[in-house]
Amino acid sequence: QGEESFGEVVRTVYKDSFPQVGVSVYAGERLVAAKPGPNSLIPKIGDGAGLPFTTIAGLNPLRVRNISASVEGTTSYQLLAETSLVPLHSEMAELRGVFYAAVPAALALCALGGYLLARKSLAPVLVMSAAAEQIGAHDLSRRISVVDENDELGKLASTFNHLLARLQQSFKTQKQFMADSSHELKTPLFVACTAVDVTLQSPHRSEEEYRNSLTTIGQQLRRLSHIVEGMFTLALADSGAYPVKSEEFYLDEVVAECLRAAKVLADPKAISIGRPELAEMAYTGDEALIRQLLMILLDNAVKYTQRGGWVKVRAIAEAGAYRIEVEDSGPGIPEAARMRIFDRFFRADPNVAQKSPQTNGAGLGLPIARWISEMHKGSLELKHTGADGTCFSARLPRRAQLSPDS
Repeated sequence: QGEESFGEVVRTVYKDSFPQVGVSVYAGERLVAAKPGPNSLIPKIGDGAGLPFTTIAGLNPLRVRNISASVEGTTSYQLLAETSLVPLHSEMAELRGVFYAAVPAALALCALGGYLLARKSLAPVLVMSAAAEQIGAHDLSRRISVVDENDELGKLASTFNHLLARLQQSFKTQKQFMADSSHELKTPLFVACTAVDVTLQSPHRSEEEYRNSLTTIGQQLRRLSHIVEGMFTLALADSGAYPVKSEEFYLDEVVAECLRAAKVLADPKAISIGRPELAEMAYTGDEALIRQLLMILLDNAVKYTQRGGWVKVRAIAEAGAYRIEVEDSGPGIPEAARMRIFDRFFRADPNVAQKSPQTNGAGLGLPIARWISEMHKGSLELKHTGADGTCFSARLPRRAQLSPDS
C-alpha cells in the first residue's frame, strides 16, 4: 500500500514540480515508481553505473543522479533521477556565439576609444612639438601655449617656457656683451693705429713727437689689456671655471695695503685718503679677489672725485660678517644711471678723462666687484649717492663658502 501511494505521488506531484527531470525508484530489479522525463524515457538501473553523478553522452546527453536508501532497515531502494543536457548545451552554444561576437566587438570598441583618448591626451604634446620646432637661436621670443597649468603637460609647458626665457636672456646678454666688447676694443685699437699712421706720415720726426706717439700707443694698449683681462675674468665667472682658492688671511691688512696703493692714485689730484684704525679681522676667502674688489671701489672713488676731495674707508665687524664701505666726496651718480651701474660696459660718465691703471675704464669694474662679493656669498650695493658724494658697501661673510658660478 505504501509503495503504491509513493508511486502515485511521484507520477502526479513531481510531474509538475520537476517537469524536466525523469525519476524512477527501484527495489532491487522491481520498478516501484516512475515519472518520465521530457524525452518520455524512464531512468533505468544501468544508468549511472553506481556513481552519484554520471553524464551519458550521445545524441541526447543525459545527467544521471543515483542514490541508495533503506526504509526501516529492511527494504533497500535505489533512486534515479536524470535530465537532458540538450537545453544546457543549446544555451552554452548560444552563450559562446554571443561571446564570439561580443568580445571582438568590445575589443575593437576599446581599441578605438583608447586611440581617440590617447590622441586627445597627446594633442598638446604634438602642439608643443610643433611649436618647439619653430623656435631657433635667432628667435627665442616664441612660447608654447599653456592650456592648464595645473596638469602634468601644463607644468611641462610652463617649465619649457621658463627655460626659453632664461635662454633668451642669456643669448641677449651674450649678444650685448659681444657688441659692447667689440665697441670697447675698437676704440683703443683705432686710437693706437691712428697714432701710428700720423707718426709715419712724415719721414722725420723729433724725439718728443715719437715719445708722445709711443705714449699714446702705450696708454691705449694698456687700456686694451685691461679690457681683455676684465672680459676674460667675466667669461670665466660666467662659466663657473674661475680658479678660486680659499685661504685664511687678515682682512684689515689687505685693506691697509689697498689704501696705500690708492694714495698713489689720489696724490696727483690732491685727494686725501682716510686711514681708519683697523682692528684685527681674520677672514677666509680668496685674498687676490678681495684685494681686486677693494681696489675697484677705491679706484672708482678716486677717479670720480674732484681735485682736493676726499675718500674714506670704513671696516665694520658684524655678526658673522665684515662690512667694507668706501665713500667719496664726488658729485654722485646721476639718477638715470643708478639702476645700471652694475651692468657690463655701462659707464655713468663715459667722458671721464682720468683713466686709472688699476681698472679697465670700460664699465667692467663694478660688475666684477659684485661677482667677487657674490662668489664669497656676500653682497655689494650702492648705499647712497648724491651731491655730497657716493658710498658703496660690500658685505663679506667671515668664512665664505666660495662658489665660482655665483
